[in-house]
Amino acid sequence: MRLHIRILTALVALFVCGIPVGAQFYSMGADPASLRWYQKESEHFKVVYPCGTDSLASKYLRSLERYFPYAGRSTGFGLREGGKKFPVLFHTRANISNGSVAWAPSRMELFTNPSTDKYEALPWIDMLTIHEQRHMFQMQFGQSHVFRPFSYIFGEMWCGAMAGLYAEPMWLEGDAVVAETALSSSGRGRSAYFLNYYMAAFDSGDMRTFQKWKTGEQGKYSPDIYALGYMTISGYRVKYDCPDIMRRYLETASRKPYIIWRNLYISKPLSGRNVSNTFPEIAAW
Repeated sequence: MRLHIRILTALVALFVCGIPVGAQFYSMGADPASLRWYQKESEHFKVVYPCGTDSLASKYLRSLERYFPYAGRSTGFGLREGGKKFPVLFHTRANISNGSVAWAPSRMELFTNPSTDKYEALPWIDMLTIHEQRHMFQMQFGQSHVFRPFSYIFGEMWCGAMAGLYAEPMWLEGDAVVAETALSSSGRGRSAYFLNYYMAAFDSGDMRTFQKWKTGEQGKYSPDIYALGYMTISGYRVKYDCPDIMRRYLETASRKPYIIWRNLYISKPLSGRNVSNTFPEIAAW
């Protein structure tokens, strides 16, 4: 009798494990619980927005679709969501100017209030949609090539875990700034404030190593990873004629995850050196 109970319990457990479930791994924003939410759809996106922001949602949808064919072209990855439209969630009540792309569940979250302390010639809507779409395409590497079978087993959490393990924030953010600059007539790469500290530092002889610029140095100011990533990646793209360097970076992770020194593996065929030793040439150029 006990054996029958064990077999029955095992069968029930297997049945329950086979049922697909969905849950939110983490959330962003602090939207009032009283908000009513609506949605609009386009060819590739589904926008979820609060009541009263219909026209804003339409503008974001047009911008998202406008840049969709170009935002991920040099990453080597397309949108793989099984034909589903990618969810975009609006936060209109937050006092921050930002955006994010996250998995578990996969979505893009946009904080729609423009920055009040940094003025850009590029409209906030276009900057945000280009930058975050680039992240959306970057994240596809976690469910492709060698990683693809694991994404079926572990779900969307696998993609997020691989992004944290294999993709350095400097590469991801710098590449997204390159995209917003290349796909527009403005972008942070053309703004004087974005790289002005590096210009002043180099002019005064402050030629630190790449690692010190990246991790910071005691007693000296260091710009954020956005500026450092932009300068590094744009240098490889232009000086070493490698516009698809992000594709190489992501495909190395998804095809050859066993390679530990990915930066050296990618950089050496282009400059003959690793990133740290190539950076002085990029800075001087």
